[in-house]
Amino acid sequence: MGETEQKAGKLGLYAGLAVLSVLLIFTWATSDKPMITDLDSLPFPDRQLYRSKFPYFKNSPITSMIATRGCPYKCTFCEIPSYMDMYETNKFYYRSAENIIAEVNDLKKAIEELSALLRVKGHVLPVTYDQANLCARLENGDIIYTESDIDLRSDSIPPIETVYLDHAVKVNQEAVNAIDSADLVLLGPGDLYTSIIPNFLVPEIKNAISSTRACVVYVGNLMTKRGETSGYKASKFISEVCRYSGRETLDYLILNNATLSDEVKFAYKKEQAEPVIIDDEVSNYANNVIIKDLVKLEGTTVRHDPKLLTDEIMAFIELCSNTITE
Repeated sequence: MGETEQKAGKLGLYAGLAVLSVLLIFTWATSDKPMITDLDSLPFPDRQLYRSKFPYFKNSPITSMIATRGCPYKCTFCEIPSYMDMYETNKFYYRSAENIIAEVNDLKKAIEELSALLRVKGHVLPVTYDQANLCARLENGDIIYTESDIDLRSDSIPPIETVYLDHAVKVNQEAVNAIDSADLVLLGPGDLYTSIIPNFLVPEIKNAISSTRACVVYVGNLMTKRGETSGYKASKFISEVCRYSGRETLDYLILNNATLSDEVKFAYKKEQAEPVIIDDEVSNYANNVIIKDLVKLEGTTVRHDPKLLTDEIMAFIELCSNTITE
């Protein structure tokens, strides 16, 4: 089979699936159940069901994305007379564009869809489904609004004094329950003020972290970041984590002591960043401090080596599980 025939075959398969979807829709619409004409009144469907029910979608190397019921357009394709005759109908029902936008903005559904798309193992539980802006108050009293503006700040002077949300949000109770039942809570790696600390700004999450019986492990940053943590030593990172999480100390602290080449340091110096220095004060904030070479270089970009870091964390899981059981 030539390349053209292969492409035509794939196109036929996709077209066949599209027709199947249309047939299913009309089968439901012409069943004995009353016709629902206001599609905006329908709840957003659980689109995980078709993945779990049909092996093709579950096992396919290509992850399919589907739209829910209804369409805001009145295209010729759906309104041609032959379709009307085939399905013995002269009426199609439509969704409003606003209703479709509302579904796209449904964070919980979006996370489920993205998790399926990326084939995530486990569960992604945001601390809240509400929308709020992260704000940073600087030491001179100036306030920076939104995470992106904090993240892209071009200068570290004056430094950040505190971060907060611009309004209260409702906690996701599933996240609290997950923390309460955990054997180990892993914090990081990630940007201190825009990735890790924002989770603690939801009071119920802060309380769950501060009171959990699970082992709490913090993975320290490899490099400082311009606009957020310039000049920070390891103890400053962990003291801020303790400050916002409501804990006096953490159970374990994982730090990196890899020696970086001058070439790598120079590349980061241009970004006003440098390796995080391990100072003696870290022992004031952690019961156990693990210091190892955990770096994986990608050119001149410094990353945590995923295998080395995973090995350390997996060792903690068994240890912490036994401690909680006792």
